[in-house]
Amino acid sequence: SLIGQMDRLAHLQKERIDSVKALMTQRKVNRKVRRRVIRYLEYSWSNHGKFINEANLLSELPFSLRVALTAETHKKLFTDVPLFRKTDMEIVIAMVQEMLPMIVQPLEIVIT
Repeated sequence: SLIGQMDRLAHLQKERIDSVKALMTQRKVNRKVRRRVIRYLEYSWSNHGKFINEANLLSELPFSLRVALTAETHKKLFTDVPLFRKTDMEIVIAMVQEMLPMIVQPLEIVIT
């Protein structure tokens, strides 16, 4: 069941965080860095779970529905960013197909 799966994922996440905490304590990592690492892991794992569910859902849909759903979900990006407002729909669809979820820290520079 979905609830059982969510409980298992939450349990795995807690075990992973506990393992990372133990390792950082063993390696005598200072508290400030430990807090930052744990905060980041909790944030990224909570969002990563959403991405995994989205990826699973999308993989089960036919191509046309995948494109429609992804375009609708990211419509705000394409209407709010001036660069994309006048972009041809075929280009937008091609970009939507290549979009991948990514978690980055504030002020992090992303080069792909």
